[in-house]
Amino acid sequence: QWNQPATRDLVHEQLRAHGLAADEFSEVVVEMLGKVMTAPLDENVPGLTLGRITALQRLRELEFYFPLQRLATEPLRALLQEYRLPGERDSGSEPEGFSFPPVRGMLKGFIDLVFEFQNRFYVVDWKSNLLGNRIEDYSAAALAGEIRRRHYYFQYQLYTAALDRYLRLRLPGYSYEQHFGGVYYLFLRGIDPARPGFGIHRDRLAESFVRKLNGMLSGGAGGLKP
Repeated sequence: QWNQPATRDLVHEQLRAHGLAADEFSEVVVEMLGKVMTAPLDENVPGLTLGRITALQRLRELEFYFPLQRLATEPLRALLQEYRLPGERDSGSEPEGFSFPPVRGMLKGFIDLVFEFQNRFYVVDWKSNLLGNRIEDYSAAALAGEIRRRHYYFQYQLYTAALDRYLRLRLPGYSYEQHFGGVYYLFLRGIDPARPGFGIHRDRLAESFVRKLNGMLSGGAGGLKP
């Protein structure tokens, strides 16, 4: 459990192991951990906090891989323009700076955390980005801007597609609308249970977009390794 006395000792040990000033930063890290674990993740899902998620309800560092057909920038950019990011008024905006040479082969990655709550499955990614020194610097609008600038939207679109494939293969009677809860990007420096509107970027992709993305990525089944 995260709120046990041994947590402080573990934090201290890990800071020392990474060459950081454990005596100076242990309390800061423990305090941040407490805020992250007790902050409400979503006003639309009452009672949902990371502190309520048991070991049986979570998978950490979930590995995924896709056998890619030839994937090029332009078709993918066209698909991305169909999707409206949180904070945008409408779809059709150009994903600036989104470009890569055509690729083929295997796409491999890791999802920081997948958890289940009330029979719905969620993706979590940790972000330590420094957006400022005030909690107001981690507002919904500020996070949406950072998501767009760093193309994190495509990262969690891939995560969603990967987990959707996994659940379709592993969960009997799986339905995206019924079982996929969404994505939480947690900007650790801006999370505070007393200010629930800050530090957490939430999104849930339209099922039609996920189907198109999966079809574009590969004709194969893909997979994940728990």
